[in-house]
Amino acid sequence: MSVIKIHEQFYPGGYPLLIPRFTVFSMYQRAPEDPPVVQARLVIALDNETLFEKEDVEVNFGAGLTHRSIVQFEGFVLPRAGNLRVRVGVGDQSIESYVMPAFPVGTPVPQQIA
Repeated sequence: MSVIKIHEQFYPGGYPLLIPRFTVFSMYQRAPEDPPVVQARLVIALDNETLFEKEDVEVNFGAGLTHRSIVQFEGFVLPRAGNLRVRVGVGDQSIESYVMPAFPVGTPVPQQIA
């Protein structure tokens, strides 16, 4: 799998901001004694506001100990500036992505150092 066009931050011209394609890629690992099928949850939040939540994402390891999951949105809307976070969890364990800031309109884009 190739991962290209990774968004680390957003400098929009206005809000709401439509992201034409937003993909969440996650990897799971289980211990040999863990069940081969578990239910995961996916939460996408902007600051403390939940924008998307799905509690019944089936993770089927089959005979393996690792599993990759890809959730793709065709059109995802950020309603305002804030810190976008993606959280994936199974049972009482949860992992949060790094923060992807969505800056207020008019925030200057930093210059790249060549």
